[in-house]
Amino acid sequence: MKNIYYAFYISLLFIAGCDSAVKTADINQEIIQTLDNYFDGRRQADISKLSKAFAENARLETVDAEGKVINITLKDYFTVVKNKGKVTVKTQIVYLSISGKIAIAQTRFDYGDKIYLDYLTLLKSDKGWRISNKAFIKL
Repeated sequence: MKNIYYAFYISLLFIAGCDSAVKTADINQEIIQTLDNYFDGRRQADISKLSKAFAENARLETVDAEGKVINITLKDYFTVVKNKGKVTVKTQIVYLSISGKIAIAQTRFDYGDKIYLDYLTLLKSDKGWRISNKAFIKL
């Protein structure tokens, strides 16, 4: 009889674990879709896709050669992307960590002659997962 209860208990743990794994996979896929919108939006100079990736009030910042912090508005970033047009770039998700409705991602953009690393904070709101902060550096 103990073996039956033990088997039942193990089955419940397995089912609960599977449900959790499915939810985690769904969350990961939602975040990856947001990052894909970011990658494709930059690659294709598609402001519509970029708008799906970024929160409306997102902060973008970097540090110049002298160590001064440069803040860039989302509007200015979209203008730069539009003016540069389509680009050939290899993109990669280097790192992804998720805690509830907050995620941190490190992404890499390899343009051939230059490489950028982005450190992104994503938040899940009623609009889904969006990039709320982007800190980037040219290597």
